[in-house]
Amino acid sequence: MKGLNQTELEQICDEIQTWVGAQLQEVVMAETHIALGFYHRQKVEWLMFDFATQSPVCLLLDADQVRRLTKQTKPLSLFLRAHFEGKRISDIELVRDQGRVMRIGFHAPDTVPQLSLEIILFSYAKNFIAQAGDKKMSFFKPKEISKQELAPQQDFNLSARSFHVIRDEWLAEKGLIRGENREAQPQDKLEKARKTIEKKELALEKMRLDLEKKIQSNWGEAGEWLKLNQNLNAPKEFSAAIDPEKSLSQNISNCFAKAKDQDRKIRIAQDRLNALVLEIEKLKQGLLQENFIEDRAKFNSAGKPNKSFLQKVGAQARTLRLDENLQAYIGKSAKDNLDILRRAQPFDLWLHLRDLPSAHVVIRKTRERQVTDAELRKIAHWLIAENFGKNAKSKSGESFDLIVCECRFVKPIKGDKLGRVNFQNDRSLRVKFEL
Repeated sequence: MKGLNQTELEQICDEIQTWVGAQLQEVVMAETHIALGFYHRQKVEWLMFDFATQSPVCLLLDADQVRRLTKQTKPLSLFLRAHFEGKRISDIELVRDQGRVMRIGFHAPDTVPQLSLEIILFSYAKNFIAQAGDKKMSFFKPKEISKQELAPQQDFNLSARSFHVIRDEWLAEKGLIRGENREAQPQDKLEKARKTIEKKELALEKMRLDLEKKIQSNWGEAGEWLKLNQNLNAPKEFSAAIDPEKSLSQNISNCFAKAKDQDRKIRIAQDRLNALVLEIEKLKQGLLQENFIEDRAKFNSAGKPNKSFLQKVGAQARTLRLDENLQAYIGKSAKDNLDILRRAQPFDLWLHLRDLPSAHVVIRKTRERQVTDAELRKIAHWLIAENFGKNAKSKSGESFDLIVCECRFVKPIKGDKLGRVNFQNDRSLRVKFEL
């Protein structure tokens, strides 16, 4: 099967960000693969690395699929069991400046300065390297890599398979299932439909920009000015339409010809744009047709805020419910905030007041649920009121900057005060607080 491209690996990495805090329970290893079982959400979930071919892959497998794999005891498996089993994940990251390289950090005891796994998933240096303090062991003999080879490779094919599709391709290739997994086919169709809509919406935006430029062109106005003033000393805004090497009559004729041609292009572009809008609407309606309804329900339910979310997290929090697919949480302590953040979905949102000590807000939502600025401002008012408590009235009329970013980009600072985090890919929203 085809190896993973950078986009596909990023999708898998985003999917397992919720595993931070999960405990490594079991290691399964053989000549070509390593499977790591983590206790997460009241069950063991498996992260599998297959180095059998020139295109190593990373997979998410179920327990029954792992049980069908061959098993061997190797020095690396003994090393992992001795140093990593029973330890919890502290962070998961892609080393983007090195291409397809994943690092998984673990909470280490005081006697071990570093406890981490580095998985290299490009063919010429594929490897699985475990480091516990000054001890290091790898799946293959490490290779020297030049700076040129370390440079990330550009994925020119932007299409990306879902991790469900990648898993089923691998299982079929290994003979663990016959052909394609039929249960995955609707999901595959849904993924393709969503990708198609995204591409067409990007094309639509480009067409709108091009149309705007055509509408703003002033060939006709330039021709009218030349006809009225009978000279070539036109204002600056018409200078691009005038050729000083041609006569006045030639310029007038050229301007009106260009204006006529531009009008024709505008009509064609408008027709194409309208047709594309209808096509996108038809595709969106197709997602709701009967052949997608069941799969769409499964897709949405996987990302819905669970009513027992706080019970599962084991945290206490104040809750603001905007609708069944959108709930905001403020932990009652720094530990509660951290626990909620660790169990958040990668696409959930994290809010904080910029340059002010404040509580953290985590907004739980479905994957496809878009949060409007109006909803963010409503949550921000709630955050400010909760943050200042009895003194909130004195803040009425003041403006605050709100930090907004996805939870996948928020990381607790190791060794720092509980509750302190680093974040990136954020945006600001100005909010005027009024009571």
